[in-house]
Amino acid sequence: MLAKRPPSEREVFIFVHGYNNNFAEGLFRNAQVVHDYRISSVPVHFSWASAGSIGAYLFDRDSALQARDGLAETIEIAARSNASGVFIVGHSMGAYVVMEALRTLVLQGKAAVTSRIRGVLLAAPDIDPDVFSSQVRDIPQLPHPFTIVVSRRDRALSLSRRIAGGQPRVGSGFDIPLLQKKDIQVIDISDVDGGGHSGFATSETLMKLLRSGPLLRRLIVNEDMPVEDKAEETRQIIFDNASLVLHLPLTILKRSASRQSVSQQPASEIGAM
Repeated sequence: MLAKRPPSEREVFIFVHGYNNNFAEGLFRNAQVVHDYRISSVPVHFSWASAGSIGAYLFDRDSALQARDGLAETIEIAARSNASGVFIVGHSMGAYVVMEALRTLVLQGKAAVTSRIRGVLLAAPDIDPDVFSSQVRDIPQLPHPFTIVVSRRDRALSLSRRIAGGQPRVGSGFDIPLLQKKDIQVIDISDVDGGGHSGFATSETLMKLLRSGPLLRRLIVNEDMPVEDKAEETRQIIFDNASLVLHLPLTILKRSASRQSVSQQPASEIGAM
């Protein structure tokens, strides 16, 4: 199937559903995302054994942990194919599965696999911040770009927090500066179209922005783009959609500030550097 596609459409898109989703619901969400965002890549739906019940949160969390090896194997199969690369989206508790799978691949020393990952997007990740920090520590270099969609108005994550004994979730925007320090960019949809748990898949505002470029990359930072252009594009996006905020990784902000500082110096000083 990949060989018959044009080179620009040979990327594999892996979607991992969240808590309280049965197979049919997860597959429908995957199809909806591919359709609404006009994704031209080859879609792959990774389904893990969610109970599909609101009252089975702890069961789902154990199932998500158990699914990490299966997702790691799926990513490896896609990476070793003739695909141009692999892009991964994890929603809610599915983000936990994604992080555990990435951690597993790194600990197994499969750099040839992880190097083929062209980007990761975690939407409303239902992950404890301390657990997430531990996962990131085991992954010295996160796939780039790495994006997290958060919302302070996510009622599903508020429920998860209560079940987890009051511990915040990464997807609630608990500590955005911490994520920026880890070279992660954050899209805050708290004030966009209700800011709900499935906002990444239902928000017309977010869809309009993200589908304006290939495979969710309108907001995802392109390393080939000069830093000055990134900063200008970011300002324009926030200006046009004042409710949506993009927090760039700290490394990008530092480089941008450094270049701006150099550009503001007199020519004689720049030449002497």
